[in-house]
Amino acid sequence: MTLEFVETFLNNKEQRFYDWAIGTLEDAGVVGVLKNVNVYAGTTLQGEVDAGSKPAYWFALTRTTAEFGLLEGDTTPLAFQAVVVDTRGDDIEAGQVRRAFNQIRGQSAYLRAWKHSTSLGTSGSTAFREFRLLNGSKTELTLENEFGEYTIRVRPTVKRNAFAYSVTDNRLGLECTPRVADALLSDAADETGADPVPASIVCAMIRVGEMARSDPEWVVASNSSPSHR
Repeated sequence: MTLEFVETFLNNKEQRFYDWAIGTLEDAGVVGVLKNVNVYAGTTLQGEVDAGSKPAYWFALTRTTAEFGLLEGDTTPLAFQAVVVDTRGDDIEAGQVRRAFNQIRGQSAYLRAWKHSTSLGTSGSTAFREFRLLNGSKTELTLENEFGEYTIRVRPTVKRNAFAYSVTDNRLGLECTPRVADALLSDAADETGADPVPASIVCAMIRVGEMARSDPEWVVASNSSPSHR
């Protein structure tokens, strides 16, 4: 981990906190160049991490919380929520920060794979969020549209190169019927400029999963965090 710039601190309290925070990031295995680093109110270290792969990350670290997010604009074709760890008052540990950092590295791999393997993206009332790789070759994706929020799940079947998919209405907690699922995916594909068939989104999820698995950032993150496997 390399510091690009260190500001002049105003008092000993900020310096002590800064030393602790940088040490915690190092112990957590955070790698890259730290940029725009500053201590806010003597209790929060804020900055950016450039790990060499786009997008870079932003972070905020306190004694009890850690947050990491992607430095992407509002027009990103695949959105992710920031990764947040909150110990609810206990001292945060390097292992907790490491898991959060590895999660954001995984998200960056998914976003790169999405950009390189599909033209699908936010358009009108349709938005894609929170792509996830699960055990085996299973993938999940959150779809938002004017009707609500849905989780798309794609999994391999016993047949070679054959996949099945399902769509769950997150508000109701119920799986959609095949007809409703097909209609939702077809409409979403059509609105984002793809062929108006469910396969446009299902095949995109499969391609993104395959490409992400070969991304160096995902490989490192998955080897450190069982949740990515």
